[in-house]
Amino acid sequence: MASRKKLIAGFAGVLVVGGLVMWYGLHTAHAPAPGHHPVAAGHAHPARGTKHPVRKTPVSQTRSPGVPGTRYAQGLTPQPLGSVAWARQMRTVLSRQWGTAAPRLWIAPDPVKAHMWFILAPLAHGGRLWWTYAQPSRPLPDFLSVPDSLNMTNAQINVLPTVMAGALQQAYDLHHDLPWKLTVHEPAIFGNGVMTATQAEANGSTQNPIAWQVVWNAAVPSTNQPARLTVMVTMPWQTASPPHSAPVLITENMSWSVTNHLISGGIVNVLMNGQTMQAIPVTDVAALEPSSTAAGISQPGASAY
Repeated sequence: MASRKKLIAGFAGVLVVGGLVMWYGLHTAHAPAPGHHPVAAGHAHPARGTKHPVRKTPVSQTRSPGVPGTRYAQGLTPQPLGSVAWARQMRTVLSRQWGTAAPRLWIAPDPVKAHMWFILAPLAHGGRLWWTYAQPSRPLPDFLSVPDSLNMTNAQINVLPTVMAGALQQAYDLHHDLPWKLTVHEPAIFGNGVMTATQAEANGSTQNPIAWQVVWNAAVPSTNQPARLTVMVTMPWQTASPPHSAPVLITENMSWSVTNHLISGGIVNVLMNGQTMQAIPVTDVAALEPSSTAAGISQPGASAY
């Protein structure tokens, strides 16, 4: 199992392909102010020209607007944010909230605001994807969630951090065969498990997301890539032409850089087993969890893996 976990390094290793990176000079991500819930700046626009996903079937809110509460953290003395002990406490909070044992969590810092951390449960639970953010004034918050159907109203989308809203909108567009304008004019790159969104839509179909992840990616000076926080959404994908292959796992991503810009990875990756070089089947959900609590925490100044 440990070796299989290494395959997930492919999440961070193939996030950005040189010519497919898009900077949003006019639409910047805003860090949430202390004591306030993160709010997207207007609407998230992962690709110019992409329709904003206004949903026909509103999904009721699972909370009231505002900062996450802390009722599930009763009895816990908060440990330093970003530490392994604190990450374990956040897992305890989620386990109490779910009423069942939660998996290890993916955790990464806000790229533009110090002492703020984003926390994601790796696997969907109860038909929802779970997340929260912590800061010194609220070190052990309750978790929030979004429906894995991605059918949300604008109001529900706008209370998400912009980078999360962008990643989920890309997943929605991929799921519903809506074009990513970013990739329409890019050259064909289908091969080695990497596709444009257009190719992924043309060659197969997706199902509701089953997992997501947040990681810190260190700066890459050789390519002038700044350090960034990246949210990746994982979905089952199946070829369209018969004979249909067994569903495999794909991922797409949106990043938020230390320069306060959103960056779309612009690609869809088929997750591969690093040893067998075979696509990961949808039944292998254990491969989507951190191999340890420490492995789920990525911090500035270091690579995510």
